[in-house]
Amino acid sequence: MKRVILIFWQLLVAFLLLSIATTKAQDTDYRIIFSDAEYYFLYNDFAEALPLYQKTLEQKPDNANLHYRIGLCYLNTPGQKHKAIPYLEKAVQNITPTYLEGSYKETKAPKNAYFYLGEAYRVVENIDKAIEAYSTFRELIDTKDVYSLDYVDQQIEACKRAIKMMEQPLKIDLEQVKLFDTDKYIFCQVVSADEQTMAFTTKEKFYDAIYVSRKKSDGNWGPPINISLDLNAEGEVFTTSLSPDGNTLYLFKNDRGIGNVYRSTFQNGKWQPAVKLGKNITSRNWETSASISSDGQTLFFSSNRKGGYGSLDIYYSTLQPNGEWGEPQNIGPTINTPYNEESPFLSRDGNTLYFISQGHSSIGGYDIFFSEKIGDNQWSAPVNLGYPINTTDDDMSFFPLDNNSALVTMVQKDNPGIRNLYLMSIKDPHQMAVNVEGILQLGDNMEVQADKFLLRLLDFETNEIIHETKPEESDGKFFFEVTPGSYRLVATGEGYSKKEIPILIPGSFQQPSYSIEIQMVPDKVASGDVLVIRSILFEFDCDKLNRDAIFELEKVYGLMNKHPSLAIEVSGHTDSKGSAYYNYQLSLRRAKSVIDFLATRGIDRERMLVRGASDFEEVATNVNPDGTDNPEGRSLNRRAAISVYKSNGGVEIQEDIHVPEHLKPRQQSYTILLAPINYSISKELETKVTEYFGQKTRKLEGVKGQFAHTIGTFEHKSQAIELLNYAIDAGCITSALVGENDLKSMLNLPPQIITKMARNNEGIYTIQVLVSNEPIEDFAVFKGLNVTEEKIGSGSYQYLFGEFKGEKAAKEELGKIQKLGFPGALVMSVTRYKE
Repeated sequence: MKRVILIFWQLLVAFLLLSIATTKAQDTDYRIIFSDAEYYFLYNDFAEALPLYQKTLEQKPDNANLHYRIGLCYLNTPGQKHKAIPYLEKAVQNITPTYLEGSYKETKAPKNAYFYLGEAYRVVENIDKAIEAYSTFRELIDTKDVYSLDYVDQQIEACKRAIKMMEQPLKIDLEQVKLFDTDKYIFCQVVSADEQTMAFTTKEKFYDAIYVSRKKSDGNWGPPINISLDLNAEGEVFTTSLSPDGNTLYLFKNDRGIGNVYRSTFQNGKWQPAVKLGKNITSRNWETSASISSDGQTLFFSSNRKGGYGSLDIYYSTLQPNGEWGEPQNIGPTINTPYNEESPFLSRDGNTLYFISQGHSSIGGYDIFFSEKIGDNQWSAPVNLGYPINTTDDDMSFFPLDNNSALVTMVQKDNPGIRNLYLMSIKDPHQMAVNVEGILQLGDNMEVQADKFLLRLLDFETNEIIHETKPEESDGKFFFEVTPGSYRLVATGEGYSKKEIPILIPGSFQQPSYSIEIQMVPDKVASGDVLVIRSILFEFDCDKLNRDAIFELEKVYGLMNKHPSLAIEVSGHTDSKGSAYYNYQLSLRRAKSVIDFLATRGIDRERMLVRGASDFEEVATNVNPDGTDNPEGRSLNRRAAISVYKSNGGVEIQEDIHVPEHLKPRQQSYTILLAPINYSISKELETKVTEYFGQKTRKLEGVKGQFAHTIGTFEHKSQAIELLNYAIDAGCITSALVGENDLKSMLNLPPQIITKMARNNEGIYTIQVLVSNEPIEDFAVFKGLNVTEEKIGSGSYQYLFGEFKGEKAAKEELGKIQKLGFPGALVMSVTRYKE
């Protein structure tokens, strides 16, 4: 009997050991497959990532993070976006505010899942559910994330516009343009001004191919010719435009994360290798979508270079006598918004600019707009082309042939490998009367008082007053009925600077209404004396900051952090209820609550003055004309106003709309945060990860004593996935990927400050890789090193790598850099360098 019992226990132990080994092997397999999926996902290769995520989902069907990732893969795949909905619906059932991207142990989804669920609903035109999901996301946003707040509000407004536009769709005809015997994935189609040459890009099995087709004598397009080998341009390369005669082709090329514009010419019966345009067009930033005017004298392109109005802006450059493109000029805020503008095309007559934008009156994602040139370098308010030319999805593949026709490409639903080319024509393009529906907004968030504002619609040429009206009380809406033509909308108001907007409504305009927004800035703001920031409003008899107030103060914090010379006055206000003494004390408490909040965020109290204005400076009436109470007016008087009393040369800031950083094209490095901010890891864990990574951990410090324990520097998130999950397995279970800019924000560092490794620079060293007399345009020469550029006193440019605690650590890295091909690299003291 004892022998039987012994055998039983031996079998049980063996079974348990086998089960543990099997489970461990399964976990290892899961980690490997998940890490591979994350690698492809973070490189935007959703087709490769999707089947890997689906395989891991078979093992963990209730994992909300996997449902989230699969949903995003579908949402980023044309023709399959509708498939994202059930996965994202599952993901939002289990969200976490502490989401760890890239961690194979993460089982929950981030709150962003609600935002993307709203996107998915919007794409399939389920607008009510889209607004519901967006609104839920809005309530989950951290009050520090003012950028996401503004962006989701813009998406909700886009949904409301979509409902209205879809009620009266345009009448269009579609005719497929057959170029191949079998269907292909065609995009980026462009035609020369003489309409004799067409170029386009196709997705082939292993590469993107560039084709050119010439028009035959019968008016049909000839057989397309693959010119990819002639161009000698590998990787991500797209067509963007043709010269008027069709013999010069402009291309976009992704050069290791830097978008550049290239050109190829057709000479001696052959397309020549593509060459990059000069330094005025290409830069270390992201340039795309270059197109040339029909006279060949002006080049339009998109870029996210510094000095723009938003993320990607449209610029133009004129051809110089020496054959080079001149200094580019931003086309201006009438066209460019805080969001992305791309794909500019100028009509053959040079009077109409077509482009795509995420801003303006978009009905969701990218929409196609046009603007008419009025006078010298002046453009009319952009017009949405209407539904269904524009849909609630991204609409980016559009090449205008004239005012009423264009070449477009469309993906087949459930067949993402096919995108066909069509000739689109607008039917019945003429309309006699158009309703101009506008809204007047005040930059200081005050209520619109109708009797203080006047809107005039003038004939653009004669200045004759066509219409004159006042905005509606409170909401600022106004209406005109006009016939197609050129106009100038002029808005005036007491205490506000005059605002003019040119409007051109062409005879081909097809929408029943023309939407326009006009924002007026207070006179003091226009002179640079007052911040354009929405007033901080309070509840009755209360000095506590609510959620909306905190969002606005986060904007103030960001501006004061960015502008160290800025000092403000905060004046508290009340309504007329209560005694004079009580109201004065309440107004002081309200002003002080604003200052206390900014002080806790790290702003020096010496940069802020407090003033109690009681109920003496009302902005709205506390009582109605008949003597009755006016609760709405009183609510606007319960506020704190913020004014600049000191700045370096005056500050004019107008930042009412922001784009979430994750939606902007940007270049930054990434690191692995081994523990939450202000937490260290044990010496044992530090030794483990140091040995595996082959480099030391870093303890980065902020200006207020905060610190972050990190390791590694990566050009792209995908490069860190394997190491991140090793750190998690080693015991750093809260490890997370963070970007350089995000880390600076966590440490309350201004964006222009290099993250420090200590409270001061004593004992901190950096490596000077090289010095150049001219700025280096292509950072590929640094062979993957994450260098920073500094202009030094002699007019030269210095390129620095890293910051190291101690000269010894810097010298250890120096040898590796010298072996990369930089024998002149040297170690410098940061203290001496900054002196």
